[in-house]
Amino acid sequence: MVNGNYTIDCLPVDMRWAPFEYGNDGLNWVASTTFRSKTSLEAGFPGESFSGTTDIEVRDYWDSEKNEVWINKKLVRSQKNPFGYPPFVIAAPATGFMLRDKGYIAHESEDLLFLIRELYDEINRSVSIEQTIGMETIQPRKQDIVEVMDGRPAAAPPKIGEAVKRKKGFEWQLMPVRDLNQAFFTGRADLNRAIEMGGVNAIDLGNVSQTVSAVWITAQTGIRKKFSNPRLACMAEAEQLLARMIIDQALKGVTLAKEGNTELAIGVSGRKRKYTSTQLGDPEKYTITYKLMSRDKMQEIANLAQFEAAGNLPMRWRLENILKADDPDGIMRELAIEEGEQADPAIKLHKLALRYVEEAEEIQDEDDANAKLIEAKMFMERGVAIIKQRQQPAQPALPEKARVPQVEEPKGGGQTLVPLLGRGGVGGSRAGQREQVITPEEVAG
Repeated sequence: MVNGNYTIDCLPVDMRWAPFEYGNDGLNWVASTTFRSKTSLEAGFPGESFSGTTDIEVRDYWDSEKNEVWINKKLVRSQKNPFGYPPFVIAAPATGFMLRDKGYIAHESEDLLFLIRELYDEINRSVSIEQTIGMETIQPRKQDIVEVMDGRPAAAPPKIGEAVKRKKGFEWQLMPVRDLNQAFFTGRADLNRAIEMGGVNAIDLGNVSQTVSAVWITAQTGIRKKFSNPRLACMAEAEQLLARMIIDQALKGVTLAKEGNTELAIGVSGRKRKYTSTQLGDPEKYTITYKLMSRDKMQEIANLAQFEAAGNLPMRWRLENILKADDPDGIMRELAIEEGEQADPAIKLHKLALRYVEEAEEIQDEDDANAKLIEAKMFMERGVAIIKQRQQPAQPALPEKARVPQVEEPKGGGQTLVPLLGRGGVGGSRAGQREQVITPEEVAG
């Protein structure tokens, strides 16, 4: 509550420093831990003294009954929880470890690199060995050949830039390590391949230079989505839970508000609109749904090429199964509207006028809102002029053989995007394509 008004404030927390516990009916408690400076704490808790200057531990503890703030393990504030539950939304991706027995925390909600986590220690060891081998090119291992073995240590080989004399026949000989080097190089290649298969690879980074097909792109994208989709679903679930929590707290904020002010101001400066709690309705009678999807430009280009190639199939099926559109019916409605606007420009002008009026209603600045209304009026007047012109007497018809030239508007297609995927396009090959050859006689004709 700020000055008697309910203000929405959503704060992401670092889950590495936010222990929590679930019960039978939701969260039992959450204790978000942060590390703040002395100056920020003195501003937030006037009259309190704090030891230290930076990285002062602050624990914000919430359960269904109270909220406590502990600073340096000292209780500095305690108040009643007005919501009746810890005001936190916690969601975990389903690709991590799902059994919740002893030791589960170490593997719960693994990150995207969980398949190759243990390979990084191995590749670090391999890099260390490779650097050691690289140093041997500067100071290679040598052996001192002697005729008679005795107890004396071998003579040290010269260092970089140093020259020493040796008796003929007793020169230092390089130790053969070719097979050892090859073994390390082969092992490093195997590690790199394993990391590429289980983690971020050249496909994700767009470093694919060879010709690929649309089928190959689709298959690779499907493999990657097995790892990314559960995380997107987790984020969508968190958004749904957060939206319900905001609505619940806004309704409870009505009883907490001072002076009976129950309005919520939503938006940014200059474009804010006010809503009352009654406009939120009963959240038990409607659903809130979020759906997050990842986008891959190479896959989208491949989908467009497939969409165009399947032109003999129904439009709705292609939108739903090839382009993976969220709202195919909405797209078809938009296409029908565009066709209507192209058939009659008065319809388009009428819709533009209405759209500008709606935008003007959301603008707080009076001058900007009036400018939008003037533009809306100009569109409407132009549309009315077209309609009046149609009511005039019909013009004399053109001669029978006269034709009005029609300019065909260019239309986009998936084939225009094919060169973006490299030589050969999405098909990966130009096999089966024929070149059209025009002879000089045809040109002359």
